[in-house]
Amino acid sequence: MTAGSPNGGEQPSSLRPVTLIHFQEKARRRLEELQSELDSLGPITSSNAVAQVEKARRAVEVELGLALLPDLSEPSCRRAARLTGFLGITADPPAVALEAERQALTARLATIDADERFQKREHLAHPDTGELVQRKEELLAHRLPFTEFTSRCEAHPRFRHLIAVGYDTPAYAVPFWRSAYYQDWKAGDEVVELFPERSSDERALRFADLRATWLDHLDSITALNASLHSVESDLAAISTLTRVHAQLGLELAALPGKHLDLWRERLIRHLRALGLENLDPALETEPAIARLLKALDGLDHKARYLESVATEARALAKALTDEKAKLAADLAKSQRPKAAGTTFDGAAIQKRFVERPTKFRTRISNLTEVHTTVRHYDDWSAARIGQQLLWWDVMTDGRLDGNFIDEVRDHRHSPRDDGDAAAAVAGGLVAGSADLSFDAS
Repeated sequence: MTAGSPNGGEQPSSLRPVTLIHFQEKARRRLEELQSELDSLGPITSSNAVAQVEKARRAVEVELGLALLPDLSEPSCRRAARLTGFLGITADPPAVALEAERQALTARLATIDADERFQKREHLAHPDTGELVQRKEELLAHRLPFTEFTSRCEAHPRFRHLIAVGYDTPAYAVPFWRSAYYQDWKAGDEVVELFPERSSDERALRFADLRATWLDHLDSITALNASLHSVESDLAAISTLTRVHAQLGLELAALPGKHLDLWRERLIRHLRALGLENLDPALETEPAIARLLKALDGLDHKARYLESVATEARALAKALTDEKAKLAADLAKSQRPKAAGTTFDGAAIQKRFVERPTKFRTRISNLTEVHTTVRHYDDWSAARIGQQLLWWDVMTDGRLDGNFIDEVRDHRHSPRDDGDAAAAVAGGLVAGSADLSFDAS
C-alpha cells in the first residue's frame, strides 16, 4: 500500500518510511564507502608531500647560498651585501670571526700537544705494547686468584651472614638451642665443602680458616683495585686527550667551510624574512640568482599551502571517522531483537545516505584536486622580484578556492591597487568556484 502525502497525493519515494532491512543495507554500503573515502584522504593528510617540498627547498637554499657567496673574501662579501641588502656581512666581516676561532682552536691544540701524557701516548697506551696497558693486564692477572676465591665463598647464599654473625669465632653468640644455630652450622659445613682441595688427612678445613683467608684476600683486592683505578684513570685521560686533539684538528680543517655555511644561512634567512616582493627588482638582472630566489619563495608558499590542505583533510577525515563510528553503532543497535519492525523517517534517511555523502564526496574531490595541483606545480618563472603576487593563483591558475588558507583569504579581502592587477584578475577567476570550507552538518 502506498503511503499518502498530507494533501492526499503520493509521497516522493525519498520521503517514504524506510524499513529496518533497507536501513541495514544502506548502512553497510555506506560503511564501506566511508572507509574508501578515508583511504582516499590518506595521501593528502600524510606529511610526505610537505617533506618533499622541504627537501627541494633545502637544495635551492644550498644552490642560492653558493651563488650569493662563493667564498668569504672581501669582494664576495661586498657583492652579497649589495645583492641582498644584508649589511651585517660587511659591518661584521666574516674573516674576523673566522680568525678568532682559528686562534682559539690552535691554542687548545697547542695545550694538548704540550701535555706529556699525549706526547708519550704510544709508549703508554698502545693496545699491544703500551706500558700502562701491560701494567693493567698484570694487575688483573694478579687479582684474579683472589677474586676467584672470594667469589667462590660468596656463591653460598649464607656466607655473608656467617661472616656478619662471627660464626666459628669467639664472637659468635647464637645459643645452641635456637634453630639459627643449626642453620649456621649447616651453612658453614656447606661452605667448607666448596673447598675440598684445602683439606688434608692431617688437618680438616674449618670455616674459620676460610674466613681468615677471605678477609686477607679482600685486603689484597682492595689494594689491587686502587692500583687498577689509577692505571685506568691515566689511560682514560690519554684517550680523552687523543680524541679531543683529533676533534680539534677536524674542526680547524672545517673552519672556513663552517663560517661560509653560517653566513650563507644568514643571507638566506634575511631573504626569506623579506619576501620576494620586498627585494630589489634590480636582482632580475642576475638571472641565476633571480631564478633561485623565485624558486625559494615559491617553495616556501607551496609547503605552507600543502600543510593547510593537509590540515583541512585531517578535519574532514575526523568527520568521516565520527560518521563511521556513529553509523556502526546505529547498525549494531538495529540488529537487536527489540528493533524488529522499526521504520525510519524517509527525510532523515535521505539526508544521511544521500545528501551528506554527496557533500563529503564533493569536499574530498575538491581537496584532492587542490592537493594534486599544488603538489605538482614547479614553474616559478611567473613571479617578478619586487612585485606582489599570490602564489596560490599562480599555482592553480585562479581556478581553485583557497579561502581556508589565511594568506589566500587575507589577500582576497585586502584592497589592491593597480600594481596588483594581475593578482586581481587571477582572483576574479575563482568566482563561482566551490567553497572548500567543511560543514559537518
